Amino acid sequence: MVTDSDISLDLKNDMWILNTKGLPSSIDEMELISSDNVFTATPEEYDFMDEYRYQVFTDYIDIKTQTENFKPYRLEFVKIIPHRNPQSGS
Repeated sequence: MVTDSDISLDLKNDMWILNTKGLPSSIDEMELISSDNVFTATPEEYDFMDEYRYQVFTDYIDIKTQTENFKPYRLEFVKIIPHRNPQSGS
């Protein structure tokens, strides 16, 4: 849930892939920023995106929402947790 017009999420070592079907019409524009990606879209632009809407974010996500009257909304992500081999003792 996006509960404020400017929030940050710590993704640790995981990757998150944006998988939201649509953006709420109550917002003017959304901007997602991570260490390796900047993604901006209006609800209308997002509706016309195909594969391009599946953006990957690592390290953190800063979510900035431009709107006149902010209302909480939901974004959906697929979380990728990298496989780590346990260290073996010698």
